[in-house]
Amino acid sequence: MDRWVHQMKTPLSVLELMTEDVDEPEAASMKEELERLRHGLSMVLYTARLRSMAEDIHVSATELLPLIHAVNKEHRRYYIRHHVYPKVITDDEKVVVMTDEKWLVFILTQLLLNAVKYSSGKSDVIHIQVTSTINGVTLTIKDFGVGIPIADQKRIFDKFFTGENGRRFRESTGMGLYLTKEMSEKLHHQIEVSSVLGEGTKITLHFTTTQNLTPM
Repeated sequence: MDRWVHQMKTPLSVLELMTEDVDEPEAASMKEELERLRHGLSMVLYTARLRSMAEDIHVSATELLPLIHAVNKEHRRYYIRHHVYPKVITDDEKVVVMTDEKWLVFILTQLLLNAVKYSSGKSDVIHIQVTSTINGVTLTIKDFGVGIPIADQKRIFDKFFTGENGRRFRESTGMGLYLTKEMSEKLHHQIEVSSVLGEGTKITLHFTTTQNLTPM
């Protein structure tokens, strides 16, 4: 599966380069579809990798802020297209957490793209707050978008669950948050969600100072 996905990414990269400097409306639409395809391929790849994730966890001390900035830079077109922009809030640019960088990048990507998608047309900013405490580090991603209906909140991490928002926005596969939850648990990063319909959603990721990251 890994080989197939990487083979698919090569022609995709060529197509992206071909549309790089073209500004016509048709090219913009093509860029959007190519971005969606790349995201879908990434989802397929990580779904396959999840089965053997325990053997592929390599924990190290990782600076959190550069990782957040890298994810934001990677998806800047997505932010621009939705007219929603990230605001990073922290009092310490050198926050370090114990994690597996590649898996955390996937988690951050899913949470940030969701925050942007469900803010579009309602708010133009999402807050990314990093806080250090005596118990560890807390990463909070807060949007001011549509919020999640109470009936859906207990199921948002269920496999293939799209909920009311997923049906409205038509881009949800029901896999992004499921994979995020599964990966977070395997990395022993606690994830919590709180939301008010019509006001927005806050997702918090906890990195403890004494994490036991032995493969599960």
